Amino acid sequence: MKKIILSAIALMVATVTMAQNRPVYLHMKSGEVKEFEYNDVDYIDFGEEVTYDLEFEATSTYCAYFGGNDYSLSLSDAPMSDTGFPTQAGQNLVRVYIVAPASADSNNPRLEGGRYALSPDYALGNIYNSSSYTFLFQNIEMQDGSPYGWTIEMESGALNIEYDAAGNANLVFRGKMHDYGEGYESLPKNIKVTFKGDINYDNQDPSSYQTLTQDVTMVPTGLSGGYSNSPGYYGNYSLTYYNVTLDAEGYITSAGELLNFEILTSESTTMDIANQLPGDYTITDAMNGPWAAGNFLDGQLYPGYNFPMGTYYTVYGEGGSETRLKGFVKDGTVHVDVADGNVTLQANLIAEGGHTITMNYTAPESSIVPRNYAPGKTQASSSLRGAFPTIKKSVQQTNVIKLIKK
Repeated sequence: MKKIILSAIALMVATVTMAQNRPVYLHMKSGEVKEFEYNDVDYIDFGEEVTYDLEFEATSTYCAYFGGNDYSLSLSDAPMSDTGFPTQAGQNLVRVYIVAPASADSNNPRLEGGRYALSPDYALGNIYNSSSYTFLFQNIEMQDGSPYGWTIEMESGALNIEYDAAGNANLVFRGKMHDYGEGYESLPKNIKVTFKGDINYDNQDPSSYQTLTQDVTMVPTGLSGGYSNSPGYYGNYSLTYYNVTLDAEGYITSAGELLNFEILTSESTTMDIANQLPGDYTITDAMNGPWAAGNFLDGQLYPGYNFPMGTYYTVYGEGGSETRLKGFVKDGTVHVDVADGNVTLQANLIAEGGHTITMNYTAPESSIVPRNYAPGKTQASSSLRGAFPTIKKSVQQTNVIKLIKK
């Protein structure tokens, strides 16, 4: 009897050990088979059945990548604009602000697979649940080309992201909407959105940019210049040459080019263009110097903030939208003449990557004024019913260039 009992115990141990080492296969309706280790499975909870009063398969995606851990993903059942806005009446659009691992290649952003749940906390692995960043938008109509409809907040939800062997994304989002009570019974309470395919990314990573791919001859239509003084050291002329269109307040409203110079002159508490500005200038490092009269600053990203500084060339898209092209100047010469109330600047520059930038332009002295320039900031807000909320990066806003129109 004792021998039989020992054998039975041994068989039970062997059976349990075999079970613990066996894989568990979960067969999905899609045909996909997911494999788990038996030891990793605690229990299976089927939960309560959920009825979705809004369920759709997304046909278009838009994912703005702001660099670092910040992604804003939009899923819609109709085409979106190039900036992720609805384009037609009756359109549904879900937007979630995902705090995910930074993309390994900032020039080719990619959301990492996994599960992201809504949370009021801005933390890695979460969907930042703020009404300005995460919501369902139901477009009632287009008003003068802009979407107008319901912006519905979310109470909870989660997004699952998987990739197949070919790199195609499989997205499933489930969310519970905020209940606004009496008068809003027609608004959806539970939603489910799915998508399979390639995610459309809009790379807005400020630390990532495109260098020049060809030589450039800049032909400006105007100059916006400013003078500031560094007491005891030098004067600083910021000269921005442009061929974009400006509105009445000086904001860029059309496609075009911009070439910015930062030129160091002799010090003067008051601007004295005729005596300070004429001469030849050689390049110096914008961050490390040395800085002295007769230098112009090279172009680079300002460390930590990633906005362009120094001498650089860039282009704007339709409507004055910024592009990722940054022609940071790394070598070359600048010559300035002042005569008869005009300033002529001749530049022969070499940009990062080796392509050249040349310019020869005359503008009135009145295009340059004494000023200390502080860039403005975009503003955005949202309400339950109204215009479509403007996409933006959490915490840090985007700088907007404003020029002095002459």
